[in-house]
Amino acid sequence: MKLLKICILTAIILNSAALNAKPLKTVSVLYFTNLRNIQSLKWLSKGIADMLITDLSSSSKIIVIEREQLDKILNEQKLSMTGLTSQRDAVVVGKLLNAKHLVTGSFISSGRQIRVNIKIINIESGKITGAKAMGSMHNIFSLQNKIAKIIFIKMGLPVPKKFNKETKSIKAAKLYYTGLVNLDEGKVAIAMKQFTQATTLDPLY
Repeated sequence: MKLLKICILTAIILNSAALNAKPLKTVSVLYFTNLRNIQSLKWLSKGIADMLITDLSSSSKIIVIEREQLDKILNEQKLSMTGLTSQRDAVVVGKLLNAKHLVTGSFISSGRQIRVNIKIINIESGKITGAKAMGSMHNIFSLQNKIAKIIFIKMGLPVPKKFNKETKSIKAAKLYYTGLVNLDEGKVAIAMKQFTQATTLDPLY
């Protein structure tokens, strides 16, 4: 009887904890728009988004939708791969991905400096929260971490003490994401060569 009471009490406590637990936020990160269409920075459209996915995945408070799922939906809907043309398109994509929040934005460079404009869209309410971050191309990974921290704060989530491990080689990152761009454009042989070069520089790829 005593054991039965303990089991019942434990079940009640666990059930109560489950009911009171906040649901995880599902987030999709869209590609960032290259405002000046600078070809040498084309890789950052996918690069910023993909690196943010890695950083945001460091938190146990959110579920981040993988890039492959985003590509599939964009292809099916025949939407732009480097930034959506309207908020309406973004909301449509968010709903198809079952995301509660969308992260998107744009970037513009001036010399060695780069400014990233961030938009966090709440799919249910339509509310848009904006933010900006600036940094240098030389410290692009620090800028990326700064953007991730801003997103966590704007979404009311704790910033992870440590982000998931990723490359520290700008050259490897540029090769890899340029490879993704070329792959999307059907330049398979060039893309595969760039993937190999990126992996040689950093096995994380």
